[in-house]
Amino acid sequence: MNPQELPQSNSDQPEIYRLLKIGNFDVTADATGFVLKQSAQIEAKPLELPKNEKGLEVTNFLAFLRRIFHPYKSILVYPAVFAGSFLIFYSTMNFPSLAAQAQGFFAKPQDQQILGEDLTAYNQWIGGYFYSVSNKDLLAPDNDYDNDGLTNYDEYMLRTNPTLSDSDGDGTADGVEALNSTNPWGAGGLTSDQSKLLTNVNLNMVSERISYAVSSNKGSAITTADADNFDLSKPGVLSIPKLNISAPFIFSPDASAFDNDLEHGVIHYPGTALPGEVGTMYVSGHSSDYVWKHDPFATIFTKINYLKPGDDIYITVYGKDGKVYNYRYRVTGQNVFSPDDQTQFIDNSSAKLNLSTCWPIGTAKNRMVVSAELSSL
Repeated sequence: MNPQELPQSNSDQPEIYRLLKIGNFDVTADATGFVLKQSAQIEAKPLELPKNEKGLEVTNFLAFLRRIFHPYKSILVYPAVFAGSFLIFYSTMNFPSLAAQAQGFFAKPQDQQILGEDLTAYNQWIGGYFYSVSNKDLLAPDNDYDNDGLTNYDEYMLRTNPTLSDSDGDGTADGVEALNSTNPWGAGGLTSDQSKLLTNVNLNMVSERISYAVSSNKGSAITTADADNFDLSKPGVLSIPKLNISAPFIFSPDASAFDNDLEHGVIHYPGTALPGEVGTMYVSGHSSDYVWKHDPFATIFTKINYLKPGDDIYITVYGKDGKVYNYRYRVTGQNVFSPDDQTQFIDNSSAKLNLSTCWPIGTAKNRMVVSAELSSL
């Protein structure tokens, strides 16, 4: 082979060198044939490590963390496993209560829940019936100004007169007409449009207000029975509209009955004030319970911490005389007490209601107590 015909580039290196990857070689020709000379190695450059926005080298930072925590790795793993296991166990045991707490976080204030976005229209409507009012609470959406069983807002929905208990003067109160599906503006039954409007009215609450108005002699000749006439052997009803709660109101005879009674509703502590009486009426309900008990009222008071001043609590009691007595309490505040703190029982300045539940959820360490005062319906 003529030296001038020898390969002149690295791409023409002998195949054996390329296959074995033995460096890079320059092939040059001289008088004796060819000479293989290893080319200069590519200069190695230090690897540029990725950096975060503060300029700290990520790899070195991770190595730093490993040096710090490596001696304690075997120690830290046990608390981590315990904490994780406890979290799973706690969440599983109290999932209904925790879910209810999350739901309660988004509960709207009572007036917003009642009115939605109709507040402006409502104010304009009711303003047409009143020229001047010294007590603006009388015009509140949840107030029953004319004691006919319909709140002012119910009257707004049905377009009845909020200043007259009997808008059409036929001798039947507007609330009774709503319960009977008769026309509050005239003879006969409800029109199709009125029937649609009636779907926005809580008829159960209308019935309770009517019963209360009768029992407390508001617009009737029936006198109000005192607590001696209550039939304590028959459960009443406790309802909290904001939290969508309605539960049996049980008069427990003594502490030995608490456990069983709490599985069937909320309990009245014996010896505390009865509905309507001056003193503190103490009512307890579960915030959580053992999952294997399948208690339908295990989370009945889980969300009472979301009650705000001004929210309503209703209590219905049945009398020995066959009458029904309804009471309305308005929330004034809340507090957390230890189980043996007597101050949660002894306020006798007025007719008060304390709703109580074990707190925090899943424990019996303390008591969450929501306080309310007796108010007119």
